Amino acid sequence: MKVVLVKNVPNLGKVGEVKQVSDGYARNYLLPNKLVQMATELSVREMAQKKTSQEKALHNRAKKFKEISKKINNIKIIVKAKADEKKTLFGSINAEKIAEELASRNYQIDSKYVKLEHSIKSLGYYDVLIDFGAGVTAKVGLTVTREE
Repeated sequence: MKVVLVKNVPNLGKVGEVKQVSDGYARNYLLPNKLVQMATELSVREMAQKKTSQEKALHNRAKKFKEISKKINNIKIIVKAKADEKKTLFGSINAEKIAEELASRNYQIDSKYVKLEHSIKSLGYYDVLIDFGAGVTAKVGLTVTREE
């Protein structure tokens, strides 16, 4: 049976591909889980159009992120936080706090793009990676200072 993949299926293919599968696999697993459609001329054409529009949207998004990346790459931000004498913060600096600080400088970046191994819990300088995906990254210098 010929089918058009509606979703990525492991060990079978990616969205928009036309595949030949056994009738039982299609009827018992793929069709009930809405992973495929029957391959007709119309469904193949619709999936091809949908795939090209998704690729175009992905390309536009990558272009937008590259522009933002150029603007924020190597900028320095300073965050003030309460800390004790041992330079340990009473709270922590997380991805949301860094995204808020960038937003206060008119760089609207979602916190999911801010990559931290763990929350920052002490004073000092840190290099923070902003990863937009598709190979688009930027590095921001973060200095955490004591709040007076």
